[in-house]
Amino acid sequence: MINILGLCNLGSLKDIKINITSSAWGETKRLPIQGIHEHGIFNIFLPGNEIPSYMHKSKDSPISFILPILPNKIKGLNVATIYAFRKKLCDYIPLWHMIIQVNNNSKGLKWIYVPTFFGSLDVGKDMIWLSHWKSGNQLEGGDEVTVSIFVGSTDDIKFKECGIHVVYEQETTTDHSDVGGISEYWQDYYEVMPRTYLLMGGPSSYISREANWTYWEEYSERSKQLNRE
Repeated sequence: MINILGLCNLGSLKDIKINITSSAWGETKRLPIQGIHEHGIFNIFLPGNEIPSYMHKSKDSPISFILPILPNKIKGLNVATIYAFRKKLCDYIPLWHMIIQVNNNSKGLKWIYVPTFFGSLDVGKDMIWLSHWKSGNQLEGGDEVTVSIFVGSTDDIKFKECGIHVVYEQETTTDHSDVGGISEYWQDYYEVMPRTYLLMGGPSSYISREANWTYWEEYSERSKQLNRE
């Protein structure tokens, strides 16, 4: 997964610790940099202010694009976000800190990902959140896709830039991970509306189906407010 995200060597970062806040813990811990996997999405939070050069970059969100029609099968998406905290927060960061939403407009599919774990540094210092989404067969050449980054409170977090990269089969030939794609997690449990999936509550936390509906209603209202701002 590290190679797929274009991170060939993390050795220089092995002694760096960042703040990891989790809705499962309800507190912030100072921990070494590490990968986090949930819902078939692999995440890593790093200090830094540069989107990887192989990605399409934008200072704005959302980003919309048409997936090219190529012989190679699409394996997934890499998404990068640069952000910084505007002020020091208490141990618990509100649930809607930062969210990635991916829409396949051609197929009428929508996935909203609320990470269970979230990385930060001291106030004003830039962080980069890198994630790899395994898409199964849900993304195909010719599909129109929109990727949005939502910040729950712009008073707390400043969004600076994002980047997108489509990963094809030939780019993952050296990846022998047997971790399933997120498509395996979408069905039934996380479906809050037809073809809309709210991915939240990782392996360290349990969120009931009824709670998922409640969170979906809250997210829907909050996203409408953010779009108006």
